[in-house]
Amino acid sequence: GLTDDDDLYAEQLAGPESYFFRGQRLDMSCHDEAIMYRSPPSDILGGHPPDSGTKTVRLCRTIHGPVQVRGGDVAYARRYAIWKHEIGTLVGLADVNSARSVKEVNRAAAKLTWNENLMAADDRGHIGYWHPGLLQIKPRGFDERLPYPGTGEAEWRGFLTPRQRPHVMDPKQGFLFNWNNMPSVGWTQGDAPARERLLGRYHRAALIRLRLRKAIRAGGGFARTAGIDAYTGTHAEQRVLMTGLIRRIGRGASGHAATVLKTILRWDGSFARTNRHGTVDPGVAAWQTFTNAAFRRALGRFEPGVDLLTASRNDEHVFESTWGEVYALQHLPRTALWKAAISAFGTLRTRFGSAKPAAWREPRRMYHPSSQGAASMPDIPFLDRGTYEQVIELGP
Repeated sequence: GLTDDDDLYAEQLAGPESYFFRGQRLDMSCHDEAIMYRSPPSDILGGHPPDSGTKTVRLCRTIHGPVQVRGGDVAYARRYAIWKHEIGTLVGLADVNSARSVKEVNRAAAKLTWNENLMAADDRGHIGYWHPGLLQIKPRGFDERLPYPGTGEAEWRGFLTPRQRPHVMDPKQGFLFNWNNMPSVGWTQGDAPARERLLGRYHRAALIRLRLRKAIRAGGGFARTAGIDAYTGTHAEQRVLMTGLIRRIGRGASGHAATVLKTILRWDGSFARTNRHGTVDPGVAAWQTFTNAAFRRALGRFEPGVDLLTASRNDEHVFESTWGEVYALQHLPRTALWKAAISAFGTLRTRFGSAKPAAWREPRRMYHPSSQGAASMPDIPFLDRGTYEQVIELGP
C-alpha cells in the first residue's frame, strides 16, 4: 500500500534509559537480547568458511515504540500503527480468501490492519478496491516529513474508520487499476517511505492509465486490455510518459546534446526487445545515462545526503526514474539539460568506445535470483514487478 503507517518520534532523554513525556520522567522498557547467527552454507562457494556465534544487544522501547538510534540527548523511537494488532490482518485475509462476493470482501477488508492495496472481482460482474489497514490520524501543526517531538504534544488523534479509508465498489468508469499509486485525491505521503509516490503525474501507474484509455478508445473489451500488464512490465515508464517533455527539451539542441536526445526519442521505451545478439536499443543506455546526468547537475552539489531523499530505486523497478531525476527533467532550464546531454554523450562514448549511437547497445538486464543453502539459480530476464502473469475471466 505504501502509505506511511508509522512515525518517528524524537524522545528527549532524561538519562541513558529514561525520557520526558508530558512533563514526567519515564523509564524505557529495556532488556538484553542474545542474537544467534550463522552464515549460510553458500559461503563455502565463495571460499569463506561458515561463521556462527552470539551477539548480545540492548533493546529499549518508549511509550511510542522501539528505539532505533540515539544522538546526543535524543533517542528516536518508531511508533507503528499495527503494533499489537497484527492478528487482525490474518483474520481479515482468511475472510478475503473465503469471500464469495465483492460485498463480502468489503466486510473482510474492514478487519485488515496491514496496509496493502486490495482489488477483487466476482462472477456477478462487481469489482472493488480497498486501501485498508490501521491508518493513523496525524497531529495537526507539525511537518509530517520530519520526526515528531516525543514530549506529548504531537500524538496521534486516532485512526481512520473503514468507511474513511480509500475504497470504491463498482465505480462509474467501469474499471480499476493500481500500481501502488496514491489511493485518493488529497492523500499525503508522511515522511515518504516510498519515494516513487512523489513522482506525481509521472508515477508509473500513469502508464497503465495511458494504455487503458487507448484501449477504451479503440472499443475496450478483454482482447484490447489483456496486454496492458505485459506492456507496462517491459517499458521504462517515465520514458513513455515524458515523450512530450523530451521533445520540448530537444528543440534547439545541437551537436552531442542533439545526438543523445534524438537517440532517446527514437526509442519507444522497451527494455525487453533485443536484436539477434541479445542487446537492447541504444535508447536504454542513453536514457538512463542522461537522466542520471540531469540529476547530478540539478542536485549533485548536495550529495551524498541528497541520495537518501531522491535517488532510491529498488531492484524491482530498475528502469523507473527516481524522484531526483524526474525533478531535474521538470525544473532544469533547457540549456542545463543540454549540458547534461553533452555529459551523457561523453559517458556513453567512453563506456561503449564509440561516438555512434548504434554502438550503444547493452545486453538485456537480468535478475540474479538469490537462494537458500548452497543451491544456485540461473539468471532470468528482467521484467518490471514480476515474471508471471495470470488472467482469469469470471462469469456466472
